[in-house]
Amino acid sequence: MRTRAIIGGAALTAIIVGTSACHPVRRALHIDSGRPVGVVSQLNCPETQGNLTRVSAAPDGRSCVYRSDEGEDVTLSLLPLDGRSPQAALTPVETELRAIAPRGDSQDGGWSDADQDKAEAEADKARGEADKARAEADKARAEADTTAGGRDHDTGHSHDHTKVDLPFVHVDADDHDGHDRAKVDVPFVHVDADDDKAHVKVFGVTIDADNDNANVHTNWGSKSAVIKAGPQGAEIRAADTRHGAADMLFILAGDHAGPSGYHSVGYIARGPSGGPLVVATFKSKVNHHQDFHDHDVDQLVQLNLKT
Repeated sequence: MRTRAIIGGAALTAIIVGTSACHPVRRALHIDSGRPVGVVSQLNCPETQGNLTRVSAAPDGRSCVYRSDEGEDVTLSLLPLDGRSPQAALTPVETELRAIAPRGDSQDGGWSDADQDKAEAEADKARGEADKARAEADKARAEADTTAGGRDHDTGHSHDHTKVDLPFVHVDADDHDGHDRAKVDVPFVHVDADDDKAHVKVFGVTIDADNDNANVHTNWGSKSAVIKAGPQGAEIRAADTRHGAADMLFILAGDHAGPSGYHSVGYIARGPSGGPLVVATFKSKVNHHQDFHDHDVDQLVQLNLKT
């Protein structure tokens, strides 16, 4: 296996495609196995949760607001369904978020086919440029090794390391004596590849790959996961509505901030399929994934579930 880190105009698409290229067979999808069977009648809103600090709480216990020093706002609330489906009840929330979303999502509710085709074309171009650059680097390294008497001067081992830090994009790839490793991180999307094994986590959605048994299915029964990525950002949506429970995720993220300065907006919602749902709506002005406290947001929701 050869780990490839693809960076350039294709952004998320190039990264995801470039990393998964080593794992051609993809079929299985898994969303958190612990199922919520109920929620609290009044929210548990601790004074702090990780890097988030509570700044207000409603007297009726049905909502509270958190903020971080880095520019995140998180609103925790109880959402009654009143006979609606979880997705229908969350649609007004999505509409509000799209109004302040990072530039990159289309106005019709997601990336258009033209946007996706353009992103895929740019990903192909980025892969080609990366392959060409790698070939040239390998040639130059081989010539340098020959001149120097071969490989690493001190250990006799070859070592190729690439590290890239950009807003919402972090790649750390390492090729040491044929042993390849790569880590890719963007908000709520985490890839950890080690030779023929890979682990990809998209918040509550987990995709695992191991040599030829790398299986992903993005729409299986009542479970689904969709990632739409383009040159300027991404839309991520996942849902699991099995066993009388709902587990929903929606994210819009991009390099170019929206009208209110946010680089990432979205929600996670969990609870019984008949409601109410515990909803954490987040808005972040940080422009680097490492400053985004997705784990803290998740924990606030978990505190208010009864299993």
